[in-house]
Amino acid sequence: MLVETRSLGRILGAVPSVSYQGLAAFGVVNNGLGKNLNRLYSSSSNEGDEPTTRERILKAGLEKVPSEGFERALMLGIREAGYRDITHNLFPGGAFDLVKYHLETARQDLVNVELSNETDQYKRLVLLLQHRLKANSTIQPRLSEAISIMTLPQILPSSLSELHELSDELWYLSNDRTSDFSWYTKRAALSSVYVASELFMAQDQSTEYRDTLDFAAKRLQEFQLTGYASDSTMEWLKFNTIASFNVLKSLTRA
Repeated sequence: MLVETRSLGRILGAVPSVSYQGLAAFGVVNNGLGKNLNRLYSSSSNEGDEPTTRERILKAGLEKVPSEGFERALMLGIREAGYRDITHNLFPGGAFDLVKYHLETARQDLVNVELSNETDQYKRLVLLLQHRLKANSTIQPRLSEAISIMTLPQILPSSLSELHELSDELWYLSNDRTSDFSWYTKRAALSSVYVASELFMAQDQSTEYRDTLDFAAKRLQEFQLTGYASDSTMEWLKFNTIASFNVLKSLTRA
């Protein structure tokens, strides 16, 4: 089956020039410049809270994903948590609710990365990005399925929103406090790096996904070498967009 891939362009952003509309394709423009630049905190889970029924089901379901796939894992999670099949109504997004749970919990875990001995922003960013990619190891056998779900047209807005949240979190935790237009280009570029790395990981057979981690570090280094300049950054983005789109087309053919 050929999964719809044309919508990926909206995620990676086929950006013709530096513009508000172009950067919005990466999910980096979110409710205005002021709201984003005034961000004073990072996201984190409420560890002391009792898990809700929904969270218990999603946690149980996520453990089933590698062997069962997202759709079936959700139903098995409902049953394992001790609920009836009708509880599926709590999850109007279906399999994407399980995908999103993985995305959210993996993002929230970024605050646990040990960075106290690292002051270089680029090195901090590499450590954070690699930590986030390692979180995909638990679902790697089904990572291509998750990517296919996230690129469905009806799911795309939520996928873009989560991609923006991840990019923003990574930059914030790396100690980026940019307040000029590079705030947008940095998040657009990091979104592109993450998506390209995730696509690479879906096919990675190396031990502990070392090839994926190296790939991500090299893509970040390439971006760093552009110096965050608008023109060079956008050229870099367009090149990586085309490469990632071609990978997705091959990945989603069955």
